[in-house]
Amino acid sequence: CTTFNLERFAPVGTLSRSLVIRSANPGGNRGHLMLTMGATGFVRNVEIRDMGRTTNEFITPANPKGRYAAHLHFVNRTGFEFVGNAVHGATKWGVVVHHTNGSLVRDNVVFQAMGAGVMTEDGTETDNRFDHNLVIGIGGDGGGAESRANVQEFGTGGVGFWFQGPRNKVTNNVSADTLQQGYILWGRDNPNEPLREFRDNEALAASIGVEIWFLGSYSADSVIDHFYEWHSGTAFYGYPSVRVILQDFTSRGDPANLNPESYKTGVTFGDYSAPGAKLVRPDIQHKSYGIDRKSTRLNSSH
Repeated sequence: CTTFNLERFAPVGTLSRSLVIRSANPGGNRGHLMLTMGATGFVRNVEIRDMGRTTNEFITPANPKGRYAAHLHFVNRTGFEFVGNAVHGATKWGVVVHHTNGSLVRDNVVFQAMGAGVMTEDGTETDNRFDHNLVIGIGGDGGGAESRANVQEFGTGGVGFWFQGPRNKVTNNVSADTLQQGYILWGRDNPNEPLREFRDNEALAASIGVEIWFLGSYSADSVIDHFYEWHSGTAFYGYPSVRVILQDFTSRGDPANLNPESYKTGVTFGDYSAPGAKLVRPDIQHKSYGIDRKSTRLNSSH
């Protein structure tokens, strides 16, 4: 039980497994794990150590994309399971799901990856379940979400979970100690589609807990349900979006660091358009600013 009268438990992940897949020479030509096309079955309880050949630098012929530590790539059958694994020391993304539908990514630990810990790559990914994963210590180039958009490269800044598109089910995950955002929900490539499911996720020690871009639909609500943020700069930052609902949103800052100049804020949409945005039962404490509305029309209910 915390001093904030919330019962929460510290996330703990183990990195060792009895079965290990690793690069023979982590400082040289590293290995990468790709599961593709007609792959069926599962990868369970495996330690994936010092894998991944693609780095977080710009993609070039010498640094080709697609050589990630653990990569579900164009798996054309539903039901593949990536469960209970530990991925650490990745040179770029830790766990990647690309153009793959209906898979299960659950109970994994990603530690010290670059760019992003868990990534969906292009927005086509649909009905994958990301549940109860722990991502810790993600580095990157420190750039914003659009810093390499001109060359169609995303997920390089240092993000816990980057979801390209709203079509997946994201539940019970924890992101901790990331250079930039805990979560990015990116909807630019999926216009007018509501968020499928985003519930009971948590971010600790991030620049921004959860950041959304071009998310939502005029036909249905996109609900960020029971999100918890601890000791980050801003808990929620919304870029242009439609009908986004923050429901039972909890944010806790450090009471010893209430400096208005540092802009530690609970919820803001900046001055971006967010028609239909609502806060339902928000619980924000120990931030320099609780809700920064600027010019956004924001409805709130308690």
